Amino acid sequence: MRAVRRALRGLFRAPREGAGPFERRRRDPSPSRLRYRLDRLGRRGYVRFALRRLAWPAVAGLALLWAWHEPWVWARGEAALEAARSALVERPEFLVTRLSVEGGSEGLQARVAQRVDFDAPVSSLKLDLRAIREAVQTTPGVASARVAVLGTGVLSVRVTQRAPAALWRWDGQLHLVDRDGVVIAPVARRTDRPGLPLIVGEGADRAAAEALRLWARAAPLHDRLKALVRVGERRWTLALIGPQQVHLPAEGAERALSRLLALDAAEEILEREVSAVDLRDPERPVLRLTPRGASEAARMRLVRNGEGEDA
Repeated sequence: MRAVRRALRGLFRAPREGAGPFERRRRDPSPSRLRYRLDRLGRRGYVRFALRRLAWPAVAGLALLWAWHEPWVWARGEAALEAARSALVERPEFLVTRLSVEGGSEGLQARVAQRVDFDAPVSSLKLDLRAIREAVQTTPGVASARVAVLGTGVLSVRVTQRAPAALWRWDGQLHLVDRDGVVIAPVARRTDRPGLPLIVGEGADRAAAEALRLWARAAPLHDRLKALVRVGERRWTLALIGPQQVHLPAEGAERALSRLLALDAAEEILEREVSAVDLRDPERPVLRLTPRGASEAARMRLVRNGEGEDA
C-alpha cells in the first residue's frame, strides 16, 4: 500500500528536469534563512532568560490590562466579592442580638440606649464601634464610654457618668452641670438639689470651675449665700439673703473675697444695713447702704453737727 501511495504522489508532482515520473523527490536538509536566524537568536542567553522568566508575567500583565478596561469583568468581580462578603457577614457566629448598657443612673442608661438606636439582630462586621462610642459620649451626662462586642452576641456599652457639681440657671431653666460646665440633665426645682451651689447667668456654665472655687472660699457665708451670678460673662456677683450683693472684680476675685471675709470677721459689715459691697476697685471698696441705713446715717450726721433732735 505504501508503494502504491508513493507512486500516486509521484504522478501528481511536477517532475524535475532530468528525473523520471516515478523518481522520489528528496527534501533539502538545509534550513531556511528565517529558521536559521530564529535558531541562532534562541541560543542567546538573554533571549532564553526572557522566554523562561519574563514571558508568563508579561502575558499575565497584558491579560490584567485587558481586564482592567473591560466593564463586564469589573461587574462580575464586584458581584463575586459582594457574594463572598455577604456569605461571611451573615454567618451566625458574627450576629449581635442584644444591647447591654452598664454604668450610671437608669435614666442615663435609657438615654444612651436611645442614642445608640440598636436594631437586632445585626452582624458585628456591620457595626461601626467608633461611631457608636462617639454618639454615646455626646449624650448629656456621659463623661466617657467603652463599646465592645462580646463573644455571646452582646453589644456592651459601659459609661461613666459625669458627677454633678452645680446647678445652672439660665433662661428660666435649671440644669445640672459638672466641674467643666458640661450639662448633665435638666432639673425641675431648686429644692431637688439643695446641696449644690447655684450659678446664674449667661456663660456661668463655662466658668463653673471658678464659681466652685469661689463657693468653697465663701464657706463662712453659706448660710446666707443664695447664688453666684455671672455678670457680662467676665465677673461674679454674690447674691446674699437680705438682699445683699457682693460685686467681685474680674481679676483676683478670690483675693477680693478673702479680704471681704476678713473685714466681715472684724467689723461684721454684712450684719449692718448694707445692700451692696463693691470690691471691683481693689484700692477702694465701696459700701452701698439700704434706705433704712442711709436714713440712719443721715440722722447721725445731723446729730454730730448739732442739728438733731437732741441738740
